[in-house]
Amino acid sequence: MSEDNGQKNKDTGMGGRKAFFKKPNPDTEQTIVTETNIKTARPKKIRTTVTMYSETLSGLTLLKANLTRKRSRSVTFSDVLEEAIQDLMRKEGIDL
Repeated sequence: MSEDNGQKNKDTGMGGRKAFFKKPNPDTEQTIVTETNIKTARPKKIRTTVTMYSETLSGLTLLKANLTRKRSRSVTFSDVLEEAIQDLMRKEGIDL
């Protein structure tokens, strides 16, 4: 570590505040725009509240745990409900 007059050399470390205020690389900026476009292509989710029996909630939790183990990724209650409702719609012959 080199020091001049009790001050740390500004070329060492991670750049201090300069690390937070760097101008973006045009290649990086293009990548960010592309990733944003991919995310907006997904259908919008709507938040709602559901009232259910405790046995139904227990079953939903077991399904969530089982799907998480099978898929090796995090599964949400929304994912479980979506799959269950789509299967029930298919069984009843309902199309959107």
